[in-house]
Amino acid sequence: MRIFNVFLVGCGVFSLLTTVGQQVRAEELQLDLSAEIGVYARGNDLRKTDLFPDVESAGYQADLLGADVSANGTLEQGRLRLSGKGRLSGLTGSANPVAEVTADELYAEVRLSDQLFGYFGRRNFAFGQSYGLNPVDIYNQPLKENRLYPSDKSRNDTVGVDLAGFDFLTNSGDTFKIFYAPELDRLNEDFTEDNWYLSYSTFLETSGIDVTTSAFWGERPGVGLSGSVAIGDKTVLYADGTLRRGREKKTLQSSTLIDGFTFASDGDDKAYAFVTLGAGYTFENGLSVNLEYTYDGAGYSEDEWDDIDESITLASSMSGSLASRARGQVNTALRHHSLRRNYAFLRMAQDDLLDLNLEAELTLLHGLDDQSGRVGVRLEKEVAEGASIGVFASHRYGKENSEFRLRPDISSLALYTLLRF
Repeated sequence: MRIFNVFLVGCGVFSLLTTVGQQVRAEELQLDLSAEIGVYARGNDLRKTDLFPDVESAGYQADLLGADVSANGTLEQGRLRLSGKGRLSGLTGSANPVAEVTADELYAEVRLSDQLFGYFGRRNFAFGQSYGLNPVDIYNQPLKENRLYPSDKSRNDTVGVDLAGFDFLTNSGDTFKIFYAPELDRLNEDFTEDNWYLSYSTFLETSGIDVTTSAFWGERPGVGLSGSVAIGDKTVLYADGTLRRGREKKTLQSSTLIDGFTFASDGDDKAYAFVTLGAGYTFENGLSVNLEYTYDGAGYSEDEWDDIDESITLASSMSGSLASRARGQVNTALRHHSLRRNYAFLRMAQDDLLDLNLEAELTLLHGLDDQSGRVGVRLEKEVAEGASIGVFASHRYGKENSEFRLRPDISSLALYTLLRF
């Protein structure tokens, strides 16, 4: 089946290039380049936890100095547009500084007609509108985001998906999207299966609702639904949700002092709902407030979390390599952006705080299951055209071994500067 999919997509890509090959040669060439440099210093308040009693050996660092350099380019000629984004990230603060070069995007887009567009390559798609936990943004990896930057930058500075697809715009403004993302060597390395994605977006004039429905096939196939409606000039209601087969999170199957813990996925044939309901309001002074509630049916239940808590306690009673291995098994199982089932999220943002040309943002993600959470405050000021400085502070709260107090980085403070060219 995969060979057929790859052959089919390859034929489609070849047809796209052949169709426009002669037409683009006679068109005027347009080139757009931009770059952004971010430099930051970050200090972390590290405290040992039951899961990480030795903070330094776990790789956590109290003081960090990092830089992110990204370059964007678009080359357009006639019906053909080539786009790319490369990023260099560096981090110091340990004996072994880290530097990484990634190609976040590199794709070609062909305008076959005024209504039909084809594209192939690596592209970064963001779906949905929720600010906190976004169920329909299925290709995003929040754990890889650098969240001290503004949310749009932290989301965009991630590696896209290697794909080939089409967008079709109807006369009424509706949009059909379909793409194929294969799991191949050096392509979509985080995938375990080939992926297909299909969506339809429309605006319902009678009710004023924007709606997007989607279906996707891959590791966890399912369907998605997003919608938003404006009420007057100041209020918007929105929702994002998916129903997917299978469960990413692994539950504790067995635990022994000698063999450690066994975690495994269960419920692979079940369907799990993941839904965020939100409301936004903008005040006269420009302050915007968003409040969201999220339910994740694939999150850990109270009983399952009690099992995890007991496994952490058991690991604490071990010693030496047995303890290290047991904690590592628990930590690997819990490497997810969210772990429980019910959350509340608050965002307050203003572009010009106190008429000081100061951008301000406060976010709060609160776990309703165990009353733990994470709060963040960011202030950013433009000091010259294309140059800004900012500060970001965050704090995790909750009781011991609650979701947001599992890890040592309890509080952090970062100073950063952004230069845009």
